[in-house]
Amino acid sequence: MWRGRVRRRWTQLGFNRDSFKLLVRMRGGETRLRMLKSLSLPKDRNQLASELGMDWKGIDRHTKILSKYGLLEEEAAYGKVVIFRLTAAGHSLLQLLEDLGQED
Repeated sequence: MWRGRVRRRWTQLGFNRDSFKLLVRMRGGETRLRMLKSLSLPKDRNQLASELGMDWKGIDRHTKILSKYGLLEEEAAYGKVVIFRLTAAGHSLLQLLEDLGQED
């Protein structure tokens, strides 16, 4: 799948093969993609866990990975509660995936 049109569109937006594998090929990719879609509005770990039917520890692990790749960031923190939101790169990536899905 990492060929031709997909690869060209992906790299034009500044994403690399690692970010592709993170969401499309690696174990947990579907969960990370669901998390990104869920973050259309900023949320904390517990809100994400409730919405996605996961425990907060799994959410915590995925938020760290997505933050490392620059797809989400902390918007605010209140004590131990951290609110996450999509970055511009996260929005671009979701739009790209939606566009590629419509073209198939």
